[in-house]
Amino acid sequence: MRAGSEAGSSLPLGTRTQAQGLLEALVDAYELVGAPEYGVPLTALNVSPPPTQGELRELARQELAEFVDRSDQAESQLRPTAQGVRLARNWPTPGALVDALTVAFEREAEITPDGEARSRLRQAAQAVGDFGRDVAVGVVTKQLEGL
Repeated sequence: MRAGSEAGSSLPLGTRTQAQGLLEALVDAYELVGAPEYGVPLTALNVSPPPTQGELRELARQELAEFVDRSDQAESQLRPTAQGVRLARNWPTPGALVDALTVAFEREAEITPDGEARSRLRQAAQAVGDFGRDVAVGVVTKQLEGL
């Protein structure tokens, strides 16, 4: 994870290493049990020393994780948000993915000898780069949130 790589997602400077480790442990535990809808028990987090309630609340405040209360479970559970998974795994933002797609279309157009294919690639780059960018970012965001 790269703390601070997203606006509004920087972790407190004094606890950055602890917060990074805690978020990564949460995502690891979450993936290990198959990314359940309900989250993972706090005891499943493989961190030493165990996290404090303040550290867990800070992850929730930063919208990197959320508490899941289940009446059938005695222990609180925690689930990483899409942003938390993205930060823990150092994934690019949806906007960066769409920008990379636009650049890929442009580069491919530059090296394509076929005039019709080159024209279509440029049109695709322009569509994704202009008015289609917001739509594409929305689609990528929805897909990442479905994790």
